[in-house]
Amino acid sequence: MLSENFKNRVELLEYIDKKFPNGIGVEIGVAAGHFTKQIVDSWKTCQKLFAIDFWENQSEGYNDPCNLSNEVQITRYHQVLKDFKSHKNVSFLKMWSNVAVNQFYDNHVDFIYLVRRSATSKAA
Repeated sequence: MLSENFKNRVELLEYIDKKFPNGIGVEIGVAAGHFTKQIVDSWKTCQKLFAIDFWENQSEGYNDPCNLSNEVQITRYHQVLKDFKSHKNVSFLKMWSNVAVNQFYDNHVDFIYLVRRSATSKAA
């Protein structure tokens, strides 16, 4: 757990770039990949970034502006894959975060960025 307080994501990304050279990170809650792009652009020494999202509608009482129809979600997913095709250090995991956790062993990653809305979903 980070003890530093960050005023915004830019400060967080600057910290990650300095603190974790050649590191491994995880982003949970990718949606259209806008913050994924910021991470990749800012974290110049990134060894690997795992970007996790379910990319399916969660209709069961889950009120979130990113909770779009399955058609939109799959379009987003394919667009993200296309946008990051040349980024060999980024891997996308299309699964629930509670399932994705089994892909990593203890102390495998340097940081996890959890989108707040992901923390309230049944996946978290």
